Amino acid sequence: MKPASLVSLLATAGLLSMAACGSEIVTNPTGTGTGTGTGTGTGTSTGTGTGVGMPGASDQVDLLFVIDNSRSMADKQAVLALNVPDIVGELTNPPCLDAAGVAVANQPASPIDPCPGGSARAFSPVRDMHLGVISSSIGSHGADACDPSQMPSLNFSVDDKAHLLDRSSTSGGATVPTYQGLGFLAWDPNGEKSPPGEADPQALAANLSTMTRGAGELGCGYEAPLEAMYRFLVDPDPYESIVVENGTSAVLQGTDQVLLDQRASFLRP
Repeated sequence: MKPASLVSLLATAGLLSMAACGSEIVTNPTGTGTGTGTGTGTGTSTGTGTGVGMPGASDQVDLLFVIDNSRSMADKQAVLALNVPDIVGELTNPPCLDAAGVAVANQPASPIDPCPGGSARAFSPVRDMHLGVISSSIGSHGADACDPSQMPSLNFSVDDKAHLLDRSSTSGGATVPTYQGLGFLAWDPNGEKSPPGEADPQALAANLSTMTRGAGELGCGYEAPLEAMYRFLVDPDPYESIVVENGTSAVLQGTDQVLLDQRASFLRP
């Protein structure tokens, strides 16, 4: 596996791990308290203390897949796509574990079904989730190796600008239907969104699998998975374009409002 592809998969794994964080709710994380007591006489006792508690469980998950779409990555994307149903299933219908933390033999068919006696869910089923895909291809960083104007048939692939991708392939312009056309999938089994999001886990997994393969392998050879992830999730002022002046200086121009709008819709506070 190429180093860049490993980085992409690790980035995805890191975001996945966030879904299971904070599955326990601590009602008194600061560790302060008072008490009174009586014996043969009367008296009071007080105690104070401070400590760090685990964060409470989150009822919302925003899951971003960063896909390396450089050459020879189609087979790796296929492996990921095959495993997407397992990823979605673990989050939407987490396994029941016994007291030793081992998955029991008979697992519930759906998240609303109870666990067998003596077992409990690894964490609460996720009922509000956004799932999006971006690629590692954000152009050639001022060089002309991946200039979209020089390869118009591939211009949507050599520089995806860290935008959310809804394409199902890198040819023909076919796309996957996304929530309200916003570029991401919305898991909403309780129908709390307006309009409601996806309630069928099989359909959710199928669409996400198609989107991971749709990244393709025709992207710019200057793979930048971490930069793409930073641009989409964090960058306060993502540039619209890079212009080289006098053949020596690369100047960032404009603000990518499309990306900022996508981020605002995809990420929750």
